[in-house]
Amino acid sequence: MYIGICKPKQMTGGDNKGSSDNLISYLTKEEITEDGELEESEGFFNQEGDFIKAEDAKKLIDDNSVGLKKEDSKFFMLTVNPSEKEIKWILKDVTAENPREIKDIKELSPEELKDYHQRLKEYSNEVMNLYAEQFDRTVDGKKIIGEDLVYVAKIEESREYKITDKQVQDNNKLFHQIRVADELTKKELETKLHRTAEGTIIESGLKKEGLQSHVHIVVSRFDKSKKTKMSPLANSRGYSDQHQVGGRKIKVGFSRLEFSLNCEQKFDEKFNYQRNYYERESYKVQQKRNQNQKKGNIINTIDKYGHIDPINSLQFAGRTLQNGVNTRNLSPVNIAKNEINKLNPINEFRYKMDLIKQAQQQIKQVIKSGGLEL
Repeated sequence: MYIGICKPKQMTGGDNKGSSDNLISYLTKEEITEDGELEESEGFFNQEGDFIKAEDAKKLIDDNSVGLKKEDSKFFMLTVNPSEKEIKWILKDVTAENPREIKDIKELSPEELKDYHQRLKEYSNEVMNLYAEQFDRTVDGKKIIGEDLVYVAKIEESREYKITDKQVQDNNKLFHQIRVADELTKKELETKLHRTAEGTIIESGLKKEGLQSHVHIVVSRFDKSKKTKMSPLANSRGYSDQHQVGGRKIKVGFSRLEFSLNCEQKFDEKFNYQRNYYERESYKVQQKRNQNQKKGNIINTIDKYGHIDPINSLQFAGRTLQNGVNTRNLSPVNIAKNEINKLNPINEFRYKMDLIKQAQQQIKQVIKSGGLEL
């Protein structure tokens, strides 16, 4: 389960400092047929009901922004993104009376689809309750919960490849190479292009295969009373003596990690999902931390060898040659390079690697001039 909190610049349909009109219109894209007509749909939903029309959804969000400054963020967008494995787990229960593997959401009967969407709606509303609790705010002595928020949500069943997807980026690089290659090389390069299971070349705008259910949630910055502002993009700083309301310390900021962990736990409890260790958000966070630490260690290694002492390096080379050891495999350049290749090299790495290569070449020339070979 991945709970996304979109930054304003990442929000399709414009930023969040004005009307929600563009964003709401974007979220109705699946309702437009090839003829440009609006088809019947479930519309938006929230904690108070279903079948909210787009114009009503827009009015709900925009009307609740009255009182905010022009430069203030008026609303935020969250996304609830269950994995395909999690979707299949829910569908297994939905189709219990007629067990079968569902590969496309269109394979569900109308009754099954309604049941499936109802479960996603219930979970999304519970996510918003956790969202409210994460701020730990009170209004008129009452703690803010999901019922006190102003939001609209919409289920979508399809996704498109974006320019930022790795498959699209890889293919774009290959397209450039193909354009300038000879016929024989073109054929070889074309075999390396990422394709769908049906053989379609993956490009930006192409619909993704498989089960792609997800939920978009547009939430007002104000609560219903318009007495408190909440931003999920404000970094958590815990409870502060400097921030008090009525003598009570209030929580400053929003812990996105804690929120994600709570949403994951809620999903597992609600759907009795048996999550393995490698699916857990805590594991993914630890892996990311380990990778960042590894990057730091590599940078330290490069910093250490980026200023090679020629005398010490010659002495090291001489000792290894006398012992019959291949210095190429032991060189700090190759050790560091092999580690870096496991990650995504950045310009700083490349620059420092160039420094190391230049130093190593100079050492080789000195050694060769003395009649030795590396």
